[in-house]
Amino acid sequence: MNNKRYSKESDLLRLRLETGERFKQFRIKVDKTQNEVATKLGKSNSWLSSVENGEHNLLIPDLLLLCEYYGVSPSYFLDQESSVFGSNSIGNLDPTELTQLFFNKMNSILPVQVPIYMQSEYIYGEDIKPFDYVFWSRQRIATREIIGVQAQTNNMVQNPYQSIFANDRVIFQINTPMRVGVGAIWSFQRKGFENTNGLSIVEIKRKKNQWFYYNSGCPEDMPLQESQYIGMAIHKNSTTGFENINPLWQGFEPKDHTLKVDSEIKAKITKEDNWIKENLRIFK
Repeated sequence: MNNKRYSKESDLLRLRLETGERFKQFRIKVDKTQNEVATKLGKSNSWLSSVENGEHNLLIPDLLLLCEYYGVSPSYFLDQESSVFGSNSIGNLDPTELTQLFFNKMNSILPVQVPIYMQSEYIYGEDIKPFDYVFWSRQRIATREIIGVQAQTNNMVQNPYQSIFANDRVIFQINTPMRVGVGAIWSFQRKGFENTNGLSIVEIKRKKNQWFYYNSGCPEDMPLQESQYIGMAIHKNSTTGFENINPLWQGFEPKDHTLKVDSEIKAKITKEDNWIKENLRIFK
């Protein structure tokens, strides 16, 4: 890093102009308006405009704020030899910055992988591994900490909030306070899962300042300790196996789901076409 001091007024003006131009190019590259960036940073539109036009002497906290937003190092702006008009740049950005901006942009739009765990394997004290994933947008997750669980019983079909059937995927937010509704708790000696201590999906109730839980596997409302609480349900995906419903799939796919030679492929297509003609009357 170059440690030369910007003592002359012309140097300070040049520094402001170059810094403002770089921040402007960063904003353009990430496809944001001045209003969008200013709002995100908690600043006014006029403040950001003055920064980009080199009319504003940036305070250190504001410089750090902008650098954090765009994912660049503050030291970059303290080096006199870093010029937005330099010959080793792409447009007004050097290749390293451009690559960083690309990854920042992709990270802001790519969905987040949410793990799905089998209820039977969600056992207290064990290393739990997901068997599937769903994807949510970063905006939707935001500050939430969430997990997904595949329900494996019909103990919550009759609850008053939302029926949950075996094989439904239920998303739980685990960084939210316990409240009345559908939730996940640690329960002991689960009858449907070889008496293991693990996750149960239950209706959470509150009566006379006491917490209780219930599902159809319980003889009655059971006392619930706050230490048993895992999270509250916020979403459910219901699954349907179309292999047993869609008639076009019935009887056509071989057991290994592979067709190794052209003759097998042609025979399969002919068989499907004949079935369509005879049963659906699509073709004359």
